[in-house]
Amino acid sequence: MRTFILFLLTFGMLNVATAQEYLLKGKVTDSQNNPLSGVSVLVKSTQKGVSTDFDGKFEIMVKSKDILVFSYIGFLTQEIPVKGKKNITVILKEDNQALEEVVVLAYETQKEAAVVGNVLTDRSSGIRIKDEHETYKAIDENNFKQVSKDPISTFSADVDRASYSNVRRMINNGYLPNKDAVRVEEMINYFDYDYPEPTANSDVPFQVSTQLSNTPWNEKNYLLQIGLQAKKIKMEDTPPSNIVFLIDV
Repeated sequence: MRTFILFLLTFGMLNVATAQEYLLKGKVTDSQNNPLSGVSVLVKSTQKGVSTDFDGKFEIMVKSKDILVFSYIGFLTQEIPVKGKKNITVILKEDNQALEEVVVLAYETQKEAAVVGNVLTDRSSGIRIKDEHETYKAIDENNFKQVSKDPISTFSADVDRASYSNVRRMINNGYLPNKDAVRVEEMINYFDYDYPEPTANSDVPFQVSTQLSNTPWNEKNYLLQIGLQAKKIKMEDTPPSNIVFLIDV
């Protein structure tokens, strides 16, 4: 009788352990060990899923019995059973048949063909292949203004930094970025700077730091860097936030 009860208890604990969710971490690369960003990681037969970040890494809540499905344009879909793993590395293989279905724009006779916009260049064959999925608003360069005529300058205090990660993704995937995807201010904002923040008793919302230097390409001009640092907030003390997505169908 004791043996039977012990067996039931052990079997019950195994079922509970199998049904419990836990955090699984992983990384997805190609056969050349290059990280793949934007790979869809889906728990099979569910709608639960995530995408890999720009370093090919992902985190997802799973159960030991789950099966993960990895899919990415131009690569073969792969299914991997979890089986209690807490960290996995996935190597996706290229789908040559899918790559043959892309649109060929032109044929280059030179091995070092120029890359224009989001165009992939196969240096061995000279075929240029355009990525039709990404478009960017054209950037208008700011003209020089004389401060004697336009003494007021305005700038935005919001911080965008997506351009750096986006450009890095394109380079890691083997092609030059679209020129309008390269936004200098967002690439500068990507990095953290040790700007002084307002003191605890200060009434100003942010601290201004400036640095003036000569212009390397024109000795008659100067470059002025303006850095803003707001009061740092402890995120663990902030209330929960909501993210709203608007999907235009």
